[in-house]
Amino acid sequence: HTVLVDGVPKYGGDFDDRPSDYEFSGNGIVFADTGFDTHSTDSVVSMFVKEYSQINGRPPNSFSAFEYSSILLLKYVIDKWGMSPDDIRKGLASITNMDTIMGRISYSQDGELDIELSLKQLTNSGIPVLLK
Repeated sequence: HTVLVDGVPKYGGDFDDRPSDYEFSGNGIVFADTGFDTHSTDSVVSMFVKEYSQINGRPPNSFSAFEYSSILLLKYVIDKWGMSPDDIRKGLASITNMDTIMGRISYSQDGELDIELSLKQLTNSGIPVLLK
């Protein structure tokens, strides 16, 4: 997941999944990730982070947020379109720019997921922050 430039890690993939990633990657590394941010002031995101943390004893990572969003998305599609595989495919293909705790997502007619990505950077404390 890491690209080295002159022996220094400069870019990587999703580093929210394992704390050990922070240890080997070094501070200042920049990586692409979803728009999910455990420090968000958005009320829905804050509620998810709080409830997830209470249940699991640790804050959620982007994979947890993706799973949560996927379940809510599937519920939405089934409620609106039905439960058959064809209904679900049609329902997903109809989704454009839906707001989730991951950011906005869309599906193509071919079923390809399109999700906004953000750049994050590890701070001196080892916590990833969104780059503006």
